[in-house]
Amino acid sequence: DWSGAVERQSFDVRRAWTEEHGDDLNYGKESQLRFLRRGIIGDWQNHVWGEAYAVAMKEWRPLMEEIGYD
Repeated sequence: DWSGAVERQSFDVRRAWTEEHGDDLNYGKESQLRFLRRGIIGDWQNHVWGEAYAVAMKEWRPLMEEIGYD
C-alpha cells in the first residue's frame, strides 16, 4: 500500500525525524542531515548525472510515476 508514502518521505518530515532520532543511527545525525541536502525541488539534478541517472531512471521511473513523482 503506497498511500501516504510520498508524504512520509517529504523533506520536512524526514528532516524533523532526523533531527529527533538522528543520533540513534549508525552514521549519526550530522551525516544523515547532510544526506538530506537542501530540500529544493530538482536539486537532485545537481548531484546525479550520467550513468547514475540512466540507471536510476531505468530501474525506478515506473514506481516514481506510480507514486506521483515527475
